[in-house]
Amino acid sequence: MGLCWNGGVLETLRGLDIRIPDDLSVAGFLNPLWYRIASPPLTTYELPLREMGDMAARLLLQRIGDTGDTGDGRRNAPRAVRFEGRLIVRESTGAPRSRPVLPVPPPDRAGATSQAATTNAAG
Repeated sequence: MGLCWNGGVLETLRGLDIRIPDDLSVAGFLNPLWYRIASPPLTTYELPLREMGDMAARLLLQRIGDTGDTGDGRRNAPRAVRFEGRLIVRESTGAPRSRPVLPVPPPDRAGATSQAATTNAAG
């Protein structure tokens, strides 16, 4: 699967005759408007940016107003906040195609052993 930052990726893939999603699934991040109108419309992972910005501002204002003293001589520790995003599936992704698996020849045991012995003897 490819990850898309801008429309140039889609144009480049088309120029290489790579069909989306038949040959390659493409997904984006943050869900800008053009993802919906792209051809094909892009699957994306969207984060709650307004909620994240509001929380960042509240935590910053709280931190500015906080003396940092917990009463036992320690400062208040920074706080981690998690936000849930959502996957928006559109036409740029599809199920993986099954491909024939090519047989892989077994390793040359004799060559590997003799190489290791040579390396150890020289080392």
